[in-house]
Amino acid sequence: LPTCRQTKQFFKTTAPPKTIKAFAALSRNDLGLLIRLYTGHNDLYRHQAIQDPSQDPFCRLCLEEEETSWHILTECPALGRVRLAVFNEDPLDQTLRTAQLDHLKVLSFLREASIEPLIDTKGRH
Repeated sequence: LPTCRQTKQFFKTTAPPKTIKAFAALSRNDLGLLIRLYTGHNDLYRHQAIQDPSQDPFCRLCLEEEETSWHILTECPALGRVRLAVFNEDPLDQTLRTAQLDHLKVLSFLREASIEPLIDTKGRH
């Protein structure tokens, strides 16, 4: 769809069969967590600002950019050490534009960076 801007940052086209197969192997909780991350429908400030225009959309960790899934995962300077430890690379944005994500590493990053509670909104909506 022409909408779904945040998802298109992660998937330029329809998810390849390899990705679909990897998703099918995940637990329901992990799959839900990744879907909320990749779609941007979560409790990060950018999504909250869409729902409530009085909410500041800027990242609570670095205050430099809007707090989106892409920013948290790929470029937030406050999470550089965790990104380097999990992905062996920082920043990650150029790699993600040309390579497929390792979804298990993404889950590990969310947990190591203590971002999981901001993505995992179950029970709050």
